[in-house]
Amino acid sequence: MGKSDIYFAEIKSDGTFGLPQNLGPTINTEGREMFPFISEDNVFYFSSDGHLGLGALDIFESKIVDNSFSKVKNIEAPFNSKMDDFAF
Repeated sequence: MGKSDIYFAEIKSDGTFGLPQNLGPTINTEGREMFPFISEDNVFYFSSDGHLGLGALDIFESKIVDNSFSKVKNIEAPFNSKMDDFAF
């Protein structure tokens, strides 16, 4: 969809992987999405320069509910700045 996208793959019970699937337009943009992380409480964090941000790469979150992603939210300052922000 863009310069770099985030994909997922199912991890099967035998330890093999399913086919990679693009997370789609809720997460991915025409810009760069990267550095994915899922917290213990099922919040998906990633960096993007394609979603509305403070500048360059910003960190965003999306809650995972019933295998779907909620609307993306910029986690703002102090985590994000005018420079590249890509991980905690």
